[in-house]
Formats: sequence, structure tokens, C-alpha cells
Amino acid sequence: MPEKSLLVLSIGGFLLFSFLLTFFQNFHSHWISRTERAARARLYLKSEVCTNARLRIQLGPDAACAQKEHELRVQPFNRAIFDTLEDYSLCGHRRCEAMAQWAIAYKWLFLGAAAVLLYFYMQCFFFSFQMNKMQSWQQQLTLPGGQSMHLD
Repeated sequence: MPEKSLLVLSIGGFLLFSFLLTFFQNFHSHWISRTERAARARLYLKSEVCTNARLRIQLGPDAACAQKEHELRVQPFNRAIFDTLEDYSLCGHRRCEAMAQWAIAYKWLFLGAAAVLLYFYMQCFFFSFQMNKMQSWQQQLTLPGGQSMHLD
């Protein structure tokens, strides 16, 4: 028995180590990416596009200074944590929205599958009803002396 628990513990440890290694690898790549984006945002905000108010007004939404300011509001380390957690989230990176769109596109497939499942459920229900009816009918048949009659 101790060998079995040691095997389970070692496999669990290996899986945990593999998960943590993958998690930190993803985190590191997100951190590098976010640090580079923050450096480019600082450079863009120091450019004449954002420092010259007249030029910024003339460019309007094409200036993108507000987007770069928004990028710098949260530290790259924190953004990397958020990105990594979104990678492991069930609905991260809009996966749930994509699944809902796919389900809407193939709604007839789902309705057909639901109809087939409903048909089998009803058949099971009717079979169970008939079996209960037969069992109650057999219990009502009794011979003199209290013995029940079996119809085998």
C-alpha cells in the first residue's frame, strides 16, 4: 500500500510541477510583451503627437494618446498576471461568446439532438410505467392460502 500512495504522490507532484512550469512560462512571455508595450506607449506619449496639443486635436481619434495612457495605468507585471489568468479561465479570450455563436449557428443540430433525447426519455418513461403496472397486477393475483401466482 505505501508504494501505491508514493506513486500517486509522485505523479501528482510531477503534474503540479508541469502545470506551474507552463503557468510561469506563459506569465513570463506575457510580462515581456506587456513591458515592451509599456515602453512603446511611453515613447509614443513623449512624441510630438501627444505633447503638441494642436496636433493632437487635429489628429482626433487617430492620435491614440488616450489608449497609450490607458495602457500605462496598470503596471506590466499586473497586466501579465491578468493575461495569464485569462489564458486559464474557462471563458477567457471570449471563448464563451464564440461557443454561443457556434451554438446559435447550429441551433437545428441542438434542437434535433434534444428531440432525440426527449424521444428516448419518453420511451424509458413509458417502459417504466408498463413495468410498474405489470408488477402491481401480478401482486394482485393471489392464490388461496396467501401464495402469489407467478406467470412464468
